[in-house]
Amino acid sequence: MKDQTVLDKQMDRSPQIDTAEELTLGQTLSRAADRQGLTAGDLASMLNLNVKLVEAILEDRTADAPPAVYLRAYIKSWAPVLKLDIEQLKRRYAR
Repeated sequence: MKDQTVLDKQMDRSPQIDTAEELTLGQTLSRAADRQGLTAGDLASMLNLNVKLVEAILEDRTADAPPAVYLRAYIKSWAPVLKLDIEQLKRRYAR
């Protein structure tokens, strides 16, 4: 029983993606950034990306977003910074 409590606490450390409502990838990332107090500029600097690209992703501007292969790679690098579960992100937003 004690081991289960420890496991439950460990699972609580990584915020889950809000599944109560269907959010776009940009909305999910934007909300997570807001919770961390990070701006698009902060993210761009931390991830070595152009701020316009980060803004396009956060705002779901698909015309300005990178091709899917790059977006999947970005999800992998953004997840730890935004404290999101990478596997859950990949399952929900695979395209």
